[in-house]
Parts: sequence; structure tokens; C-alpha cells
Amino acid sequence: VAALVLRSGMAGAPPAKRADAVDIPATVGFSETFQPGHWTPLTVTVTNHGGELSGEVEVEVAGDDASRSRLLVTYHRRTLELHGNSRKSVQFTVLPQGLFHPLVIRVRSGGRELARTEVGLHTRFAAQRLLLVLSRNADLDYLNDGAVDGLRVLYPHPELLPVHWRGYDAVAAIVLQGVSLERLSASQFDALHKWIAQGGTLAVSGGADYALLRNARLAELLPAAPLGMMRMDAGALQGAFSASLDVTQPVHVNRVGELRGEVRLRAGEVPLVIERSLGLGRVVYLTFDVAAYPFDRWEGMLAL
Repeated sequence: VAALVLRSGMAGAPPAKRADAVDIPATVGFSETFQPGHWTPLTVTVTNHGGELSGEVEVEVAGDDASRSRLLVTYHRRTLELHGNSRKSVQFTVLPQGLFHPLVIRVRSGGRELARTEVGLHTRFAAQRLLLVLSRNADLDYLNDGAVDGLRVLYPHPELLPVHWRGYDAVAAIVLQGVSLERLSASQFDALHKWIAQGGTLAVSGGADYALLRNARLAELLPAAPLGMMRMDAGALQGAFSASLDVTQPVHVNRVGELRGEVRLRAGEVPLVIERSLGLGRVVYLTFDVAAYPFDRWEGMLAL
């Protein structure tokens, strides 16, 4: 009976508070992938299990110099204010030069180190250019190219996108399909806009949910506004793309209004690829859905 009473009391008791306990998991790059020698985002999520916390988050980035004769260390710091039992994400833009030295992340408060973790880099790097796909369900893995100058397709969560344009340093292009740029914070959208202006490429996929393309942020960037959907003739599509394109089922594309860019590809009078310059970069509007039939497994999509 005593044992039963003791167990019952333990089960009903509230869990003990973890005084000054702080967790600091981190996400490196895009979907835990980065390219050495290029700036990349680092998101640190600080979870405070204790009382009020006032301090800073520090990231230590170490790498060898060109001659490998000495170690170069760079520190990045952000102030941190957290209520008890709360969580906050802090983003940095860092430049990992190599793979042999881990990123060291610390949380300090009042001269004390509350938490410390090391993030190894040797399992998180990619040699290829990064192709980011912002989508709810698109599968563009068939665009992966194992060559050193090829592409590595990644699907980052929009909340982890860079807040500074330099964070896109290793990114070859971004494909936007079926999601809204309104989900980004003001600093994230500003970073994306500046990255394009610095020479980046944003490829926007059309589709049945064309209302997403008419939201303010994306409408500002697109070279044409979608007005609705229209059915395409099979022969016209194959003539524009390739006879290898399987068009045995109906295919619909976005019908567009006034052009603010150059039509790079059309089927008859129907624009299929429209491009506009934005600074040194470009926004490419594909009026078809790159993740849907018949383009989702078409062998010519990688070249396109």
C-alpha cells in the first residue's frame, strides 16, 4: 500500500523546474545543407526552461587561412531577452570556410555560460549549386545533378530563409510553386528582393491556384499578371518544348495580362516563359505548373 501511495504521489507531482536550463539546437544553411566558402544562414532556436533570461547568443566560426598555417576565428553575437519557459529563433549569416572546424554556439548571461553546443559541418556540405524549392508538395528531386557544377535540390522551410541577401550566396536559383511570399517576414522579403537585384534568379511556377501569384509581393516581381487558366493544344506544346513531352492528357496554363517583361518561349500566341530583369538578376514566370503533369518527370526540364 505504501508503494502504491508513493507511486501515486510521484505521478501527480508537477515536474521539477530546470533552473537556468537552455537548449540551443541549430539549423545550418538550407535544409541542413551549405556550400563551404559561401555565406549561409544559421538559425539558432533558444529554448529557456528557467526564469527570465537576459544575455547574448554567440557563434564562433573557425577556419584555416590560405596557407593553413594559422587558425582564423570570427565571432557573431546577438542580444537575447527571453521570458521563462519561452522560445526564440535567432538568425545569423556566417561564412564557413571549411569542414574540419565545427561551429560553436554559446548562450551567455551575467558572465556565465548557460549553454554550449558544437555543430559539425562535414556531413552538411554540398559541392553542387543549390536550387531552392519553396513549395508545399512539389517533388523536383529529378533535377538533382551529381556533377560538381550541377544542382542540388533542397526544400527549405520559408521561416528559415535568410534575413540578409548574403545568405543566398551559394544559391543558383529559387523555384516558387504554390506558396505565397506573404509568409516571409519583412526582413526576409527584403533579403530575397536584394538577392535577385544582386544577380539571383527567381523562377515562379504557374498553376491552378493562380490567386497566390496575384498577392502584393509577388505581383510586384512578376513580368505578367495571371488572369485565369486556359487549355493548351497538345501539338502546340510539343512544338514549343519537344516531341518527347507526353501530352496525352489535357494540359492547362495560366492566361496572362499585360506584359512587363520579354516572352522567352511561347506556343503560338500563348506565352509559356516570360522573363523580366530586376537589377542584375531576373524573375522568370513559367505559366505552367513545373510540378504537375506533363512537366513533373519530363526529361527536358533540367535543361529548361
